[in-house]
Amino acid sequence: MFEELKEQYRLSLAEKISTIKVLLQDIRADKPDAEAQLRQLAHTLHGSGSTFGFPEISIAAKEVEHATARDFLKQLANLTRVLVSVESREPGASAKTPVMPVIKTNLPPILVAEDDDLMVSLIRQHLHNDGLQVEYVNNGAAAVAAFQKHKFSLIILDVQMPIMDGFEALARIRANKDKTQLPVIMLTVLSGEKDVARGYDLGANDYITKPFHPDELLAKVKIQLKLG
Repeated sequence: MFEELKEQYRLSLAEKISTIKVLLQDIRADKPDAEAQLRQLAHTLHGSGSTFGFPEISIAAKEVEHATARDFLKQLANLTRVLVSVESREPGASAKTPVMPVIKTNLPPILVAEDDDLMVSLIRQHLHNDGLQVEYVNNGAAAVAAFQKHKFSLIILDVQMPIMDGFEALARIRANKDKTQLPVIMLTVLSGEKDVARGYDLGANDYITKPFHPDELLAKVKIQLKLG
């Protein structure tokens, strides 16, 4: 399953490369927000590259995300070269992973709030393989709405999402005094001490930084759910 998702990710890079080219033209035309959009795209790639088995993408994307104005275009060109190199590779042949029986738990589902569809697929499949059921939404507002209507055993919140970010969603979730024991794990590229501290101050139980290995996330989930 991971190899299939890795291949989907590789194929999705063609769209990312096209987006970079369009936004680069916008920068040259002095259109506002073009650089900010490119930095946001780099932020997303920084978090997803290594997670899907392409650490060179995460490394190059991080350089763009944090580049000075002077070095921005140089780092962007390097990221584009990396993306083109990965996207143009022949898909690797890999042995099929044997399908193992899934033993379902009796726990309520886990809610995943994440706006990257491939990341959701990776998380959902890995948790499902351990018998955990998953529901997902793609923004913080939808996460709060789902939390208010349904019962979950745990929530995984990405920090940077459209409509409402993970910090605001967490604050609203923790405002419900009847469900203060519900575990919440924050999922984010933001790894600065202030960002991590903010999550804990708002009531997060744990933090995992992108890029990550799915086994790391599973281990943290099982700790919060007190599963052996």
